[in-house]
Amino acid sequence: MITPEVIAETKRMLGRQLAAYREASGMNQRQLAPIINYGRSTIANAETGYSICSRVFWERCDQALQASGAILSGYDDLQNMIRNQRLDTARLIEEQRLDRCLQHHDTHLAASGDPRPESADHAWSPHTAADTVDAMKRRTALALPALPLFAATLPPAEPWLRLAHAIEHPGQLDELTLETLEARTGELFQLEEHLPARRLAAHLDAHLNTLERLLGGVSSTLECRLLTTLGEALALAGWVAWDSGQYTSARKRYLRALTVAGEAG
Repeated sequence: MITPEVIAETKRMLGRQLAAYREASGMNQRQLAPIINYGRSTIANAETGYSICSRVFWERCDQALQASGAILSGYDDLQNMIRNQRLDTARLIEEQRLDRCLQHHDTHLAASGDPRPESADHAWSPHTAADTVDAMKRRTALALPALPLFAATLPPAEPWLRLAHAIEHPGQLDELTLETLEARTGELFQLEEHLPARRLAAHLDAHLNTLERLLGGVSSTLECRLLTTLGEALALAGWVAWDSGQYTSARKRYLRALTVAGEAG
């Protein structure tokens, strides 16, 4: 896992790279500032690694110092590292949260001693029999070519608060919140390879409900991506339902996935 210390050192390395190119060009910070249309203090903060600045800043520096893309490439590498670190952190938090939820769920079932059999009409009953080893192996064969796309940028803070806001205010779904939902879908696919179907069912159901609620008011620029992640989640839900013997529910999930795929093109 990428640590904050590694990111901090990478920022300082990028700053030193900028300073080296600037000095090689024979300019000081005050001379470079008007050329790139940024203040001297911004350049100083970037060179010490105190501030990352925007991609436009590094692009202008790269052009002004004739770095042939080296400075801009260093900035892009840093941003990729930050994205991966956020994703790793989000995955760890989500795994811990899921473990707590599952422990609470299992404790509740054990305490209630509810003997009711699973209803054929209820796709996500917690009373489904534990999966067999063969069933677990069958599900590991399911893989989506698009799964690496879920390793996207996560928001730096409070992603679930933004999600709650988007649900309460249709039409205000932003790109960072959508990326959180995409990452969540990818995590469910990864967890599906290791957990019994019944332990994923409730989380899948809640995730699908969230995606469906957001679909109505999403902007046209984000609609295709939201439809795509909804379709992927529906495909997983259909597989889990089928593997649990819930064939009617599985058919409904797959038919909905086909409809969504058509809408997404």
